[in-house]
Amino acid sequence: MSIAEFVNTLDPNLVYLILAFSLWLGVTAVYIPGTGVAEFAALVMLGVSILLMVQLPINWIAVIALVMGISAFKIVPFISRKYAPIAYAGIGLQVVGALFMFTDDRQVSPLLILFIAAVPFVYYQYFLLPMMDKMKNLYTAHRDELVVGAIGRVMKDLDPVGTINVNSELWTAYSEAYVEAGHDVIVVAKEGLRLEVEPIKEKRHSLNGSHEKLLEG
Repeated sequence: MSIAEFVNTLDPNLVYLILAFSLWLGVTAVYIPGTGVAEFAALVMLGVSILLMVQLPINWIAVIALVMGISAFKIVPFISRKYAPIAYAGIGLQVVGALFMFTDDRQVSPLLILFIAAVPFVYYQYFLLPMMDKMKNLYTAHRDELVVGAIGRVMKDLDPVGTINVNSELWTAYSEAYVEAGHDVIVVAKEGLRLEVEPIKEKRHSLNGSHEKLLEG
């Protein structure tokens, strides 16, 4: 039996499963970057599905629609969570693409199509999105740690509230001492979206005073 004959005997459901699973594995790899195993597995499975499909009577427009539908889950939520409904609409493209995937009398099982559409929806809604939020919170917490103690440049006079540039980001800042634009300050605390800062000279003087007290003691 030749390879072409073997491919022609393949169950269309299996071909669809390999393609869909490779794409959803790719979505998972985007949301949960790790060792690269998921990325590699997704590429291998995608390659296998393409090798199978090029030898089958495939409706490539339907396949492109299917790929675009699943890819929406990779892109849209990273732009803004408010556009998530657009990603959900991608499931519709996935269903339509699967229904018209073959140009001959083969057809993917409608029950399998619905199952493969429903399970990823639940997986995305209750696992991937919470995981992405968790990773964002960890990143935010780490970024906050980097901000405290950092040196910033005053962009708008602190009188007592103004704007400073820290780590190439603009922040609303508060200082008990008046500081003109152009001067450097040090971040001593973070309160929500506002930073508490002190002029560099004042901070150094305070540290020197504390050091002298320790020596006297």
